[in-house]
Amino acid sequence: MNTRLTGLIVICAGALSLHAQTLRTAGSLAVDLDAATITAADGDAVTTWANDGTLGASFDALAGTTGAVFTNSLNGRKAVLFDGTAQSVLVGPAAPSSLTGESTWSIEAWVWVPSPPPAKAVYLSWTEDEALGTGNQDWARLMMRYDVHGVQIDFRGGAMGSNYGTPASGLWHHLAVARAAPRC
Repeated sequence: MNTRLTGLIVICAGALSLHAQTLRTAGSLAVDLDAATITAADGDAVTTWANDGTLGASFDALAGTTGAVFTNSLNGRKAVLFDGTAQSVLVGPAAPSSLTGESTWSIEAWVWVPSPPPAKAVYLSWTEDEALGTGNQDWARLMMRYDVHGVQIDFRGGAMGSNYGTPASGLWHHLAVARAAPRC
């Protein structure tokens, strides 16, 4: 089956030293996860992370895993550490219709890069596990990668990327992706 991307995807990346700032949004957020809302000790597993966005619910550690790790002190800020293993997976609610099909959406994240990530490092992913075998994998997969090849959006059947280059180590990086719905 051929999968094609309709509409426009814009990929942006930037690196900076993050100072205290007020973050603003252009509208409501379906998913709003902020490490500042977590109360835990350094090294504690994040077994559940409340979603303050309009979608509600929470992101929970995948059954049989420990979840991501919390820290109070990543350059003076609270953070959730995903170590790139199957143990750090958080599973959230099903994607709403506003994020599927041909709708307009955007994704953004602040990501700390301690060292250059390997090829195909995934930072954000909203996907249906192929093991479920429901046949929706062609339509229910979106991964945002930021690695030695720059920023890429991998959707089942295709990918788009930028030539931003390898992420600089030891900095916070702001990653943003916006998709405009096609015009009828």
